[in-house]
Amino acid sequence: MFQSLKKPPLCKEVEDQIKDAIYKGIYKNNEKLPSEQELVEQFQVSRSTVREALKNLQNMGMIHTKRGINAGAYIAEPSSLPITQNIENLRQTGVASFYDLLQARLYIEPSVTAHVAACHTQEDVDKLENLLNTADKLLGESILEARYMNVWFHVEVARITKNPIVIFLSESINNVYSNAIIERTRDCIPMDIYKGIISEHRKILQFIIDRNERASFEMMQQHLFNTNVLYSNVIPASCDKDGRGQLHKLPISKDTLMMISKMKKGDE
Repeated sequence: MFQSLKKPPLCKEVEDQIKDAIYKGIYKNNEKLPSEQELVEQFQVSRSTVREALKNLQNMGMIHTKRGINAGAYIAEPSSLPITQNIENLRQTGVASFYDLLQARLYIEPSVTAHVAACHTQEDVDKLENLLNTADKLLGESILEARYMNVWFHVEVARITKNPIVIFLSESINNVYSNAIIERTRDCIPMDIYKGIISEHRKILQFIIDRNERASFEMMQQHLFNTNVLYSNVIPASCDKDGRGQLHKLPISKDTLMMISKMKKGDE
């Protein structure tokens, strides 16, 4: 199946041939690749060359390894993890800020929500309702779990599009944004704030149910803006790079002002 390699860089050529085999469907999701020794013999290269190629493929999210009885390299299911890691790298190195993450969400999520309002099924609505009900229930058990469940509402909305690029982008951006925000605000936001965010999600869902594309777009846009304003009172870095400027082109809702007031009272 694989050709003998006689010219450098051998590692890259091993990697490319395995990728090509995956692209062509010779190896399918969850199928095991030949062992290291078999690959060494087929490619006629050193074991270290094969290992480096496999490591690169794993870093790309194309394969994963198992230990034990069924040890070896397996073809990975398509995943948003490599995208998530790259976005997280941008954030951790300071190339991207909280504002950049929010702005990306503002570019994508309102349009996605409007599309979903036009094309959803009853099964899609049921999933979103169950998710919000679970988030509500978890508030009395684990606020941390409730918050992650609540954020996942945005990803589930994206999944209704059935567009893998939109879904993977939504998963990655929301994961990086929410992990950073939730970790930094876990002890400083009152319960009413979380209830208010779930309430806004329910308003978005109702517009989706009503198949009101324009209202769905505007409500999701306003919700993302409101959320940023709330968190900006706790984490200044979540504002835009100039302080606040660009995001304040939208009016702050009365509900948001009330929630900000409650947050400030809680700090006094």
